[in-house]
Amino acid sequence: MFQLAVSCSATRCTMLLVNPPYCYSPDQRDAIGWSPMHIAEARDDLSTLYELALQSRELRHFRPRPFEEPNKCLSTCVIWPQDLFANPLGIEDVSAQTLSSQSTRLLSS
Repeated sequence: MFQLAVSCSATRCTMLLVNPPYCYSPDQRDAIGWSPMHIAEARDDLSTLYELALQSRELRHFRPRPFEEPNKCLSTCVIWPQDLFANPLGIEDVSAQTLSSQSTRLLSS
């Protein structure tokens, strides 16, 4: 249920589930190794990622993560700005994010 709420960008549900009385862990990985934090990062969902980061025990360090592809999502850079030192964003990453958000906005109109 928790990972479904994160996958659907249900920020209010996520906020309820990570706080008492439920206290779901945003760091608990599923069978394929993804945590709710990974799901929110992959979706570039800043509001849900923020609620998860408040309750997370995950620490980010100033070094690349050895077995993971660098995450080029803008929401990750807002929550963990130190990731920019290990994996800086290029102009193509920022323009790709801007174009995808504009096309999503046009489609929803």
